[in-house]
This record gives sequence, C-alpha cells and structure tokens, in this order.
Amino acid sequence: MVGAGCASSVGTGGARVLHSGQQEAGIGLDLTFPSARVAPSNPTVGVWPQGSLGYRRGLGAGFEAGARVWGFGWPRYLFTVGGGLDLRYALIRAPNQDEGFDLTLGAGTAYHQINAGGAPTHVWVTQAPLLVGFNLGGGHQLFGGPRFEVQHIRATDVHPVNAAFVGLSLGVVVRAMRFLEIRPEVVALYSPVGFNGTQDPGGRRGLGIVQFGLSNAILLEEL
Repeated sequence: MVGAGCASSVGTGGARVLHSGQQEAGIGLDLTFPSARVAPSNPTVGVWPQGSLGYRRGLGAGFEAGARVWGFGWPRYLFTVGGGLDLRYALIRAPNQDEGFDLTLGAGTAYHQINAGGAPTHVWVTQAPLLVGFNLGGGHQLFGGPRFEVQHIRATDVHPVNAAFVGLSLGVVVRAMRFLEIRPEVVALYSPVGFNGTQDPGGRRGLGIVQFGLSNAILLEEL
C-alpha cells in the first residue's frame, strides 16, 4: 500500500497552456516519500525514485493534451511502471510570458503497477489539478495550486481500496535557453484511507505523499 501512492503527479508543466500546434518533449526524475499509518504506532515511510518521459501539444481553443510514461527497476527486488494522459484548459491566459498570470484547469487519468518481490499491485488514478502561474519575466513562472486525486488499488488476496486525496503543488518554470525550460516541482497529498480491511481501522488510517520532481521541456518549435 505504501508504494501505491507512487504514481507520478508531477511533470505536467506549469500553468501556461501551449498554443495550437506548439509541442514540447522532455525527461524527468521523481522522488516520492509515501507515509502510511498501517499501525497505531509510527507511520511506515518509504522512498521511491523513478524516471519519466513526457510529450505535450497545444490543441487550440485554450486546450492542451499530454502523455507521460514513468518507471524504475532494481533487478530481482523491485519493478514499477506507469503512464498517464491528461487534458488542460486555460481558464485565464496571460497577455504574454513576461507579465500577468495564467489559470489552468487539468484532468487526467493514469495507470501504475508495482512489483516488489511478489504479485503485482495495480493502481488506477484520476487527477484534477488547478494551477495558477505568476509570470516573472524572461519566460520564468512561479506556479502552484490545489489538486484532487482518486486512486483505485488492487492486489492479489487484498480487498480493493479506493482512496481520495487532496493536496497542493508548488513549482517554478525556469527558461534556461530559448528552447529549454527547467521545472522543479513538489506535490503534497493526503488521504484518510484506512488500512484494516473491513474492520474499524482506528489508528490505522492515513496515507500522505510528498513527491519531488525535476523535469525539463524542449520547446520543439524553438529549435
């Protein structure tokens, strides 16, 4: 269950939505720290790294679509893989990248599988972030906002679990070159999900996730 929270929630970009026909591609690294209260005592804390690849394209009329894949492997001990699709809409678009702010609503779905020395755990994720981005000049942007996620978790000989998460994200877009952006980001999520099957979970309740991401974006039309 600790690994279930490791579906990637970072790497979808700042609050700017690409214009029609614009494209970007990039790589990233996620580092996730899930904390699950599976017993009344101290929570069980893990750490989970994974690499990612992403592609985004502007669709026009304020819409943008994206796709990502991620994974990590440690031979004989651990293997994880996942992917997701998302759609974003510009509720408010700044007049340019040097002033004003952007407000963007997103919706996405993802699948994540964990194999840790036994039967795989399957996680289906629905994500809905709301991002506001403040343009700082020079193509830089500070962005963040609330987000909501639902995860459906299945594993062999374990009751299916539905967990609803609420949280926040914060990040910055750094325009390093005309065609290159660097995007550090952090996402924090919490769900009051219980860990004791059909019995009263008591002190066995709560899954927190802190995920750090560092990604880049190559703006293909600027090459």
